[in-house]
Parts: sequence; C-alpha cells; structure tokens
Amino acid sequence: MLLLGLKIKYSVNFFDIECQKKTYILCILTENMEKKEITLHNDHLKIENVNNFNGFSLIPDNPINISGIELDKINGLVDYIDSNINVLFKKTLKFKQHRPIWFFGGSYEKGKRHISSLTNISKYLLIDTLYIPTIIECDIIVLPNEGEKYINYLKKKCLGNNEYIYVNFEEKVMSPSKFSLRKIKYVYIFIGESNIGKTHIAQSLRDMTIYETNSSEELPEVLYADIVILGNRYIHDIENIISRYRNNTIFIYVEFQKIKN
Repeated sequence: MLLLGLKIKYSVNFFDIECQKKTYILCILTENMEKKEITLHNDHLKIENVNNFNGFSLIPDNPINISGIELDKINGLVDYIDSNINVLFKKTLKFKQHRPIWFFGGSYEKGKRHISSLTNISKYLLIDTLYIPTIIECDIIVLPNEGEKYINYLKKKCLGNNEYIYVNFEEKVMSPSKFSLRKIKYVYIFIGESNIGKTHIAQSLRDMTIYETNSSEELPEVLYADIVILGNRYIHDIENIISRYRNNTIFIYVEFQKIKN
C-alpha cells in the first residue's frame, strides 16, 4: 500500500482554547488501486473507502510504501507519522500549522460571492453577518464592502501560525459592445506574486476554465477561459490579455497580496 498524502485537522476544547487536538487522516492507495482514508483521532481508528481525497495537508516527495505498518494499531501509525513527518513530507497550501488564510475583499461583491460559492475550500461569509465566532478554522473569509477594518481583529480569532493574504476583487473593464443582446461573459484575472494561492484557489473552483500565462510565452490568438492567472515566468500586459477576448466580456481583477504582520 502506498501513502499518497496526509491531512491534518485540529479541534479545540472550547473550555480551553489553548488545548488543540490533532487528527491525522492518511490517504492510501491499495494494491487493488482502491482509495482509502484512515482517520486517527482520540485513540480511535477509522478506515473508509473514498472516491477522491479532496486535497492534502502534507505530501511526500514520492509515495511511501507502508505495507509493513500494521494499520489496525493506532499507536504504531501515530508514532510512525510523528517520527517521520518532517523528513518524508513537504508542506502544501493546506498545511494547518502554517496555513494561508485568504480575506476576500474589495468593492465587487458579486465576484466575491461567486468565487467563494464555487470553491471547495472552507470559508466563512462575514459578508452575510457581522457575527464573529470565537474561533475561526476556515481558510477563506469573505468580507463585506469596506470590511478591511475587521482584518486585524479576525486574525486573532484564526487558529494556527498563519500566513494572511488579502484578495481584492474589483470590476475593471467591460468590452465595448456591452449593450449587445449577446450574453455577457465574466472573466476573473488573478494577479499577484507567486506561492500565495492564485492557482490553488482557481483549481478548487468547479465549472470554471483556467488559463495560466506561465504555460506559454505566446498568448493564444483568442482566449475563452473564465479565469486567467498571471504568472511571473513570462511578462504579459493585461490589456493584451483583454484584447484576446471577444465582445460582451466583463473583466474582474482579483489581486492577491500578503498582509504584513
């Protein structure tokens, strides 16, 4: 059996917020090519078949053969993971001890709602309520308009040693023939430095097509993707990207920026 990845989840004792319990979920591929998740929590072990793993907290450089590990003995599994976690695994964007948390802000409310509704990443819609929970474990927080004033307060509520990223949604350009009867297409242009989640969030969205400028030095003559991710490998002018779309297109700039502590 191969260990393809690991998920880590934390739970909190509400009577003692400093007390965090860790749950390991092992993502296993069997000899018969079956996908299984083994959950280790509170001295209990649960094994279940799954169709998809839906993301990892940690992944190894190469799948790890764990055929020699006794999967029915929780102590052996936990000891194996704890003693090898820093050697065998590397962090992904979902690693909870230093996870990214994205604040969706900006003036374009429709875009914030639309993107957050399509992602399978956990989120909290502060845009719909000003109630702020005692503890926030989700990875996306959708702010109301002018909600940036809440960020410092919200950071204190988020579990973990986190990296915070502000994602600014702004409607920028509409193509010239906006009064045509043809259906309007909305295109989101993801902008920002590398390794702060542009591709991660884009790939988490259902029913959205993606074009990454890092994929080619030359842009296609015509673009149709719902999301364009501006990478740093090749330099492409945004106006040049916009010109590749046909009429009746509204462009939303989605700018990712690290929040300084």
